[in-house]
Amino acid sequence: MASRTPARAPLPENPVPRGRSGMTIVGSLLVAAGVAVAAWISQGGGKAIVNIASGPNATATVQQLKPLGTPPANFKMYQATNHAFALYYSTTWQVGSTTVTWEGQAEPATTFTAVGSKIPAWTIVFLPSPINDKTYLDDFGGLLQARDNAIYTPRNGPTSTTIGTQAWDEQDGTYARNGQDIQISAFAVPAKTGAVLVFYEELPARFEGTKSQNFLPMLTSLNLGS
Repeated sequence: MASRTPARAPLPENPVPRGRSGMTIVGSLLVAAGVAVAAWISQGGGKAIVNIASGPNATATVQQLKPLGTPPANFKMYQATNHAFALYYSTTWQVGSTTVTWEGQAEPATTFTAVGSKIPAWTIVFLPSPINDKTYLDDFGGLLQARDNAIYTPRNGPTSTTIGTQAWDEQDGTYARNGQDIQISAFAVPAKTGAVLVFYEELPARFEGTKSQNFLPMLTSLNLGS
């Protein structure tokens, strides 16, 4: 008896293309999810990372801090290159760097000074350990002694004060610099590194004016991150 050729099975209505698998579908979903995350970040959803990459050589870009609030008239933005802080300062001022001595250790500091002024004016320094309330006056006096061979005279404080969104411990006083009396205010707050110390100084006759026009707007806009 002659053999019969078996009938061919009908083709499925929606065949799966060759090479296509469940893993391919999962990969497509992951790509779509990545696009959604990128869109979320571009709209402000991401605070620390602005670029996300994958692979053995991938790197992440850390977003620089921005100052708090809007800049006052004739102020511009400063962002620390190490992403530690950001603020607004006058377009007629200049940025500098120095070191200050705290508890016998030299610490890097950033200064903001009116062009032509010999007084550093506004200084910020990150300290590696918390500030001891019991020795705050002695330590700050030691900073001025090491920097200017000056004797610090506290006027009041430390007192708790809130400027902008930040609560500070404020210490006010005076010292002599090159034969001139200088009025100075210092502000301290705990931070991840240990503490942040900000102090501003000016001739007594000009202190309140510079404080209103420059010192307080800078301190109010200071962003130390979270």
